[in-house]
Amino acid sequence: MWHWGILVALVVLESLVNGLFFGANVEGGVLAGTSYAVLISVVNVAVLGWLLAAMVRQVHHRDPRRRVGGLAGLAAVLAIAIFWNLFVAHYREALPYDYPPAPDAPPVAYSAAAQSPPTRSGAAPSPAAFSPGGLAAGGRSPAAQSPSAQTPQTNSLPESCWRGPDEADADQEALCLFRASPFGLGGFYSYMLLLVGLAMCAAAAMDWFKTDDPYPGYGKRERHRRKTEERLEQDRRELLGDLNELHDDAGRRLRNDFRDPVQARQLALSDYAKLHARHTDFLGFARDLAKSCAGALDVYRNANREARSAPEPQVWRTPWLADWDLPEPPDSSGLASEAEAEERSRRMRAVLEERERRLRDVHDECCELVNEFTRLDPHDKAVPA
Repeated sequence: MWHWGILVALVVLESLVNGLFFGANVEGGVLAGTSYAVLISVVNVAVLGWLLAAMVRQVHHRDPRRRVGGLAGLAAVLAIAIFWNLFVAHYREALPYDYPPAPDAPPVAYSAAAQSPPTRSGAAPSPAAFSPGGLAAGGRSPAAQSPSAQTPQTNSLPESCWRGPDEADADQEALCLFRASPFGLGGFYSYMLLLVGLAMCAAAAMDWFKTDDPYPGYGKRERHRRKTEERLEQDRRELLGDLNELHDDAGRRLRNDFRDPVQARQLALSDYAKLHARHTDFLGFARDLAKSCAGALDVYRNANREARSAPEPQVWRTPWLADWDLPEPPDSSGLASEAEAEERSRRMRAVLEERERRLRDVHDECCELVNEFTRLDPHDKAVPA
């Protein structure tokens, strides 16, 4: 991003410098001169600088034809840059530095006006064109007061290139000056404007050259490689995250399904002890209930004997006994011994560790496959350009 900042800084810097040079020759001063300078700066920095950098990259190509074409293009762009900035310097000279001319200012290019072609009627130019009134109206007439006043100024245009007093005529005048003498500049500021423009072209070309790979086409491939590598890295992270979740879930289920025989035996012994205590309590409740039932039956029989007149039944002479089908006490003889439980626990832990090891091996193998599939080989011909 800092390369773009340098390019913008070059445009701003050249616009300010050229604005100072143009500001002395236009009516609006530096502000109006800067408006001319912005377009010139954009052409020098954005267009000519980019073309120079592109031609220099072609010189680095391995193909001799591309190198020769790059050298030819570089020479052509250099020539265009030089002539463009020469034209800009001529355009500055074509702008009247005293625009608009004051009514009492000496006219510019009097001889051009005097030698202008006659009208269709063949009449010479009207004397009113050389009068103060005609001069105030915008005509370029000489001041007849002194011979020196009739001489064009030092920085005035040649007689053959004078087109008019307006700034709108400066482009035609600059083109005429450029055709007449491309390298004939008339002042120090014009040469400085030329040097500043060429220097900005060179600086912009160096910055444009550094924004991409020196070899033509490699910058695009490198950016594509980086984007592909970033996309593959993101896919790799997502796949590895999913694999880690699967591995953790499978390991969690293995540990949850594992039951240690030693701990299971201890839990079973604890449950047997509780069950035996409840069975003992139940038998006690059954004996108490049998006693209560026998006592109630005796009370009933005694009361019945006293109240009845007939002999009592023979069954009453046999004592009542509770004939209940009570459950057997819990038997813990089927539990494995402590030694057997420890041996079984050792074997089961070995099996659990083996399954966890195989799970880790499968997870590592899958991770290696993901890394291999998502690794970008810079020498792979299948990678698109």
